[in-house]
Amino acid sequence: MNNWSLLQMLGSIPGQREIFEEICRKVVRVEHPGAWSPREYQGDDGIDILVGDLQTGVDIYQVKFFRDVVGDSQRAQIRESYDRILEVGAPVKSWTLMLPLELSYKEMRWFEGWKKKTEHNIKLVSGFQLEEKLRRPEYHEALRVLSSALSMVGLQIIWFERPAPILKVVFGIADPFRSAAHKVVYVHVFLENVGRKSVKNPKVYVHYSEPGIVALAENPVWKKVRGAYGLSGLNPRILETSGIIRPDESLEILPIQYPLSRVQEIGIYCKLLMDDESPIQSGVTISVDEVPQDGWKEKLGEEGFFPVLHPCPTDPDPSQNLSPGAKEILNKIIGSETSNEGRGIILIHGFPSNNEGTACVFSLTGGNTVGYRRDELTSAVEELIQAGFIMELDRDSTRTRYKLIERQS
Repeated sequence: MNNWSLLQMLGSIPGQREIFEEICRKVVRVEHPGAWSPREYQGDDGIDILVGDLQTGVDIYQVKFFRDVVGDSQRAQIRESYDRILEVGAPVKSWTLMLPLELSYKEMRWFEGWKKKTEHNIKLVSGFQLEEKLRRPEYHEALRVLSSALSMVGLQIIWFERPAPILKVVFGIADPFRSAAHKVVYVHVFLENVGRKSVKNPKVYVHYSEPGIVALAENPVWKKVRGAYGLSGLNPRILETSGIIRPDESLEILPIQYPLSRVQEIGIYCKLLMDDESPIQSGVTISVDEVPQDGWKEKLGEEGFFPVLHPCPTDPDPSQNLSPGAKEILNKIIGSETSNEGRGIILIHGFPSNNEGTACVFSLTGGNTVGYRRDELTSAVEELIQAGFIMELDRDSTRTRYKLIERQS
């Protein structure tokens, strides 16, 4: 039970709703001192809190005191409130929905799907996000409203401690290793624990806009969660670590690079799984206009936000988007003998017997084995699969065969 559940014990639903709306008003006014409420004057047109003016543009906040679920009735109310702002006639910069509850995965998927169909920048502030704000001194007036309301029925505010790791990105421009003539946007992806409880043994699912160039390795403290035969995807990527992220600490997950000349918007999504805790999902977007020309910029993700993952266009020459290791493997496959099935590579399972090395044959029919470090060869094969250069032909308990996808010249 959270503090918004305690608020329901006041009895009258209209009274609960009014108290929650007043808390939301005071929260927004801390962040935007000029915010005002049309409802306090002469009707709201689907607007509870408004920031800005009707001539230059406004940011609108809509408060809904949904107590348990966001079902068909609640979704209809959300759509109706949003549709009413279209009748106002003023330029709308954004529309933010404020709720006392956390959306379920199914509810969040509906919200994100509906948001894509709208004409404006749609945001969500959940009950947990509001509670995190009320803990901070600058929101003392909003906290006083909640505390006074609960005291009327002999209740006190209860703060529930849980880890609150959130997605954080640090990004800037740097010269790529391939050529000083082109610039690259480097994005360093972190988990930052903004809560008051340590995160133990985290596992993360990270999905991001396809960069169109080489995928970089994750921070060595993270290990890939691999599937059958030791292979795992690069994007999305599932990682785990046995480490601990303490309050106010951050841990880098991985770097990503995007060609500045081709990227338009970067989206990054992270789902975090923890021991004895419910999953936390967060996302962030970076527009090309936000990228600094000098130095680095930091941006926190939003909990419960599912960004659109627009892929970055690739180089016209696909091989220029590969890492040096993947290029080497590709060149050897291209230079190998052609059989009736074409050209390809065979990965041999369990040879050699140690965990560091592995062996392969650059032919689909067999031949001399070549040794590689297991992690380097596996990463190169994964990259070539993802880039569409090779495909799995068949496998058994001793080997897997990958065939070169012949391209038209």
